[in-house]
Amino acid sequence: SDAVAGWELRDAAKEKKQSLLTMTQRWLGVFDANREAWSKATSIREFDIARQDMRVLTQYAEGLLDTGGAVRDRAMADNTRWILDQEGPAGKVVVWAHNAHISKAGFYGNPSQGTHLASALRQNYLVFGFAFDEGGFQAVQPQKGLNNHLVEPAPIGTLDAALARAGHDVLALDLRQRPATGPVAEWFQSLVET
Repeated sequence: SDAVAGWELRDAAKEKKQSLLTMTQRWLGVFDANREAWSKATSIREFDIARQDMRVLTQYAEGLLDTGGAVRDRAMADNTRWILDQEGPAGKVVVWAHNAHISKAGFYGNPSQGTHLASALRQNYLVFGFAFDEGGFQAVQPQKGLNNHLVEPAPIGTLDAALARAGHDVLALDLRQRPATGPVAEWFQSLVET
């Protein structure tokens, strides 16, 4: 399967990964050199999409050589911005990703997708987080496939537990409007510090 092939590439020798990167970079150059002719043969839109596909392959090859994970988040941000560029000035996009990827603060010492997007989009980048008290979800684990994950009730004192105790099945809370001082501000600060 494609997923297995991707993991085999991850385990490949550095020389094989470098060879793949060199090949994809070369093809990206071929795209750039033939932009005018290939756009006339198809359309500018079709060319741009095909070139972006080649760019994604190049990003994947770069990521195979990156042990810290910074390439992946930069690539995700670049691809999100490419989509926004295609939509024009009024375009909007919703990105559904794990907290670490959408965080403006980054993770493990690396900038995250959110760090890059917040820097580029400034006030137009809005993080909308999801929380839940208990339940389950499915997620893909490397080399294990799709697995079920069960979550116990949130510990007392956490944001998830507090929101669950509010008694609403669904609740949207704009944390940008929270007070800067007082007991609520102190409680939110304590959540950040733990």
